[in-house]
Amino acid sequence: MSKYKAKAAIGVLIAVLMISGAFVGMTSQNKNAAMYSSPVENKDTVDVTPENGDGGEKAYVLDKSVREIPSDEISTASYTDEEENDMNYNTDVGSSILRSLPIYPGEPHDAAPGRGTTGQLDPNGDKDDWFFFSVCKGQKISIRLTPDSNYDLELVDYQATTVASSENTGNSPESIDYTADSTGKYFVHIYTGDGAEAGSYTLDVSLVGQNDAGSGSDAGDSIGSAMAISPGSYDGYLDSEDWADWYSFTANSGQGIKVELSCPDKSDFDVHLYNPSGEWVYSAQWYGDDTLEYPADASGTWKIKIDAFPGWDTSKWPDNYFLYGSGAYQFTLSVGVSVEAPPGPVPQPDITPVAQTFIVDDVPDGSSDEYAYLAAVPAANYLEDGKRYVSPIVYQGCDYVPTWFTTVDDTTQYLLDDWNTYLSRHGLTATEYHLDSDPIKAAANIATTKWTSSSTAVIAVDGSSFEDTVTTVFDQDASISSTPTTMTIPAGSPKFKDVGGNKAVPMFLGKKWGAIHMIANGDSFSGDTGIITPRYESVMEDWWPYPYDFNGPDKDTFYPVTLPGFWAPYVTGDSGLESLQIIKYPGDRYKIPITSTDCSIEVTIKTDEPSNLIVYLIDPYGNVRRPSVPHYNGGEINPIHMWNGGHWLHDYDEFRTWIIKPHTEYTVEVNYPVTGKWTAIVVPYLDENGEDIGYNGDYHITAVVREHNPDRTAAALSAANAAVIASLKHAPLLYVTADSVPQETSDALSTLGASSIIFVNINGVSSASVSGATEYTTMQDVVNAIKSDPHSEN
Repeated sequence: MSKYKAKAAIGVLIAVLMISGAFVGMTSQNKNAAMYSSPVENKDTVDVTPENGDGGEKAYVLDKSVREIPSDEISTASYTDEEENDMNYNTDVGSSILRSLPIYPGEPHDAAPGRGTTGQLDPNGDKDDWFFFSVCKGQKISIRLTPDSNYDLELVDYQATTVASSENTGNSPESIDYTADSTGKYFVHIYTGDGAEAGSYTLDVSLVGQNDAGSGSDAGDSIGSAMAISPGSYDGYLDSEDWADWYSFTANSGQGIKVELSCPDKSDFDVHLYNPSGEWVYSAQWYGDDTLEYPADASGTWKIKIDAFPGWDTSKWPDNYFLYGSGAYQFTLSVGVSVEAPPGPVPQPDITPVAQTFIVDDVPDGSSDEYAYLAAVPAANYLEDGKRYVSPIVYQGCDYVPTWFTTVDDTTQYLLDDWNTYLSRHGLTATEYHLDSDPIKAAANIATTKWTSSSTAVIAVDGSSFEDTVTTVFDQDASISSTPTTMTIPAGSPKFKDVGGNKAVPMFLGKKWGAIHMIANGDSFSGDTGIITPRYESVMEDWWPYPYDFNGPDKDTFYPVTLPGFWAPYVTGDSGLESLQIIKYPGDRYKIPITSTDCSIEVTIKTDEPSNLIVYLIDPYGNVRRPSVPHYNGGEINPIHMWNGGHWLHDYDEFRTWIIKPHTEYTVEVNYPVTGKWTAIVVPYLDENGEDIGYNGDYHITAVVREHNPDRTAAALSAANAAVIASLKHAPLLYVTADSVPQETSDALSTLGASSIIFVNINGVSSASVSGATEYTTMQDVVNAIKSDPHSEN
């Protein structure tokens, strides 16, 4: 997928169904029908015609970035705490070459990970730190290590062969100077020597000189100083002081030009092509490696520029800031080969905002709001005279938090503020249309308000009254006694068994157990906790340490006992471990048989008083399907312009683990479940502070299976695709019921004078008689109609 870098766009939300294929198989028009449409002429629109008006097209830019010439000042970071923070990674880096982390000699020293200068070692547990960096063949690698104690240094190449080392005694500085004999990764290994004590070190790695294209120097920094090359393979290097290299070569008209660029890990380099007139013609700007192909259309000296993205940027910091992008690259230039011409710009209709906003009241337990929403689509997003007219459709009354960005209502209001501010700059105010809660009335009102007449109308069935068949699997009172049982294993106990390098405590867990919790104690514990299930899978090993970044107790592994069998709670290492607590929770299990995937499972538990009781849904194969730890974990959400969980805001503790606040009702749901016997496990979760409190008391549990009504599905498909067709034609969308044409719809058709009617009626879901209509009853009808429509962008 192509990337779009620092693209400037007007941030106006168009919360409508886009015509370009947002629904599978959208329908089209009756090609034989003569069509005319007379929309209401009183519409306030925004003129978005470019001011220059010269009609000229610029070269096709896939993406672009903002780069600034770097300032002489390099920002630095200082640390006053005692946390393990190797080279700004906020943790201990890898202790082996396979777990090494990148550092960036060619970038500023600041607070970014991999751009620090200090690290820590401890012979009692942290004996080794490994880093890697990118080097171009011929560059001189200069490494200086200033340790607090007897720390030594070695340089290792990509074949894991030590090519240089320094092992001075005591806290004497260590140094290595080595000229790279190949392009690629080199590794720095810092390790404790004899008699070393815990302490810190300062590491400085620099790369001296350039050897772009084997020249022994830097390739040109401008188009006028491009380095001449012939077709072949070359190496080069870019960093914050040299973020562009230019090369020149000869090609004749008709010859294919191909550049294959490989960039280093964690960086992104791009390649740009310029014709003999010095004009930019094409770029390859994918994330990571790039391939540029272009058929030469002129003879002479062509140029390529290889540069680092995103490089220097002033838009995110008060001063010039180097975001990232450094290291050695390799590229191959081919001339006279078969290539494909680059894609041209996709023709797009002019877009004109209309000063109106359609507002839908949210109906959480029904679909009438969705059908009203669809009825507004052809009035909010449509084509007319080669232009597209757009305006937003928004929901209100929805306080659900779907992401890290606060409630739906808050997000909607933010976007509406942006929309209204945009209109006010053009002297306009949006007219608001509050849609009727009855989709049939909403559609008729929109049709007669936004159109004075229309020869064409599109009709679909209002499926909001269709209901699924609900089967109650169980609906009963129950009680549970779930006092946690704790097993404490001291460090070094023979109960720990080596399992793949982890220290595990194998045990059998039967059906009585609902969940398992682990706490690894020790103020200097540096490992993680995890569990191996009866399916021989490892789960719950930390990716964001809880409750803090530095060494100490680890207590956030909590997992349901999905299947009876042998389980193996473990720690990844025993350095600093004092003891491991394994806490088992009794739980209740319920079976839910599923014979068809066209259904949904919903399980709800209720308690009289707020509790920490939850329910897990486990599929027949032992997978935890609900609840899944959401992107939003339950922490306090900041206002929309503020980041959540940033270290600089000091609120990251709220987002380290899953928070479930006390509640009297808890529901989980799975749509389209696999067939077989599902299991619902009722068990208490940790409290808000991550403590084991258990639960002893009563609860009520209900499990229902909702069989999806095929008519409801067909009606939804019909309405969604009818909205697309209506938008293409800028014709009103109206509704019928399952068996009749409502009076509101009949009156609207008469008022509009509609004589050409398209009835989207997938699977014949409605038996309503629509006189003289062209009817689409299959998805294939819909697909064919959409593709054949002259206005379709699909």
